[in-house]
Amino acid sequence: MIRIIFGLLLFLPAAHAAFGQEVKRDARLIHPGAACASVPVRAPEPSSAARREMEAKLAEARARYEKTPNDADAIIWLGRRTAYTGRFEEAVRIFSEGIRKHPRDARLYRHRGHRYI
Repeated sequence: MIRIIFGLLLFLPAAHAAFGQEVKRDARLIHPGAACASVPVRAPEPSSAARREMEAKLAEARARYEKTPNDADAIIWLGRRTAYTGRFEEAVRIFSEGIRKHPRDARLYRHRGHRYI
């Protein structure tokens, strides 16, 4: 029991120092009416080799989709590969089309939601 009390006495001041401070925010990052700060995030540019590989895999996914346009897996991979190249709006359209074809497939909603984020 004494160990627990002693541990708490050591922990509480450190916790107060760490968590008790007010968070300072840069006013330029807060949008009017927003509940939190917003910072633009961009993915780093891939190397030319990585870009070629992504485009090749996208071409494979597109070919599979064209063979079986009603296959949910083909739609998902076409949307994912499209998003990996940075074309998020196009990927959202692909997933939305998939949702129209397969409205009960939760994976399509999940992947579209990720691309919205």
